[in-house]
Amino acid sequence: MKQRLIVIGSLALSAALLASAFVAGVRVGATESDLLQSTVRATLLVGELRALRAVKIDGLVKAKELELDGEVLKYHRLLESGHPWLLLPESATFEHERYLRQVAVYRKEFPAVVPALEVTGTDETSVEMRARAALIASTTEQIIRRFAQ
Repeated sequence: MKQRLIVIGSLALSAALLASAFVAGVRVGATESDLLQSTVRATLLVGELRALRAVKIDGLVKAKELELDGEVLKYHRLLESGHPWLLLPESATFEHERYLRQVAVYRKEFPAVVPALEVTGTDETSVEMRARAALIASTTEQIIRRFAQ
């Protein structure tokens, strides 16, 4: 009986430690991912700042339009397979509906640019780019239908 109690206690302690490690790993993983992307974002910002300083607004607008289309694609992925509950309580503070209303109004006035890009070829990259463009177009349409007022 005493040995059984020790085994059950050990299993419970192991489960608690495993759950704690999982939660800590998710939080550390999200932070590390953000940190890892910092150099890419910094490089993009340098290009944007140079365009602003040179008053090359058209290029900057195009870059930001592409970035917005990329964020719409990430939103689609969040809806399809995201796990925001892993980052509770922080994930509960995002006001997605308010944010998406702004995106919807903007995209209603200025359509997504990626779906309008002409991609030719039958290689794997071209096929993937067309698939992403179609996904961006359909997700943008869903956002407009649901959130534009």
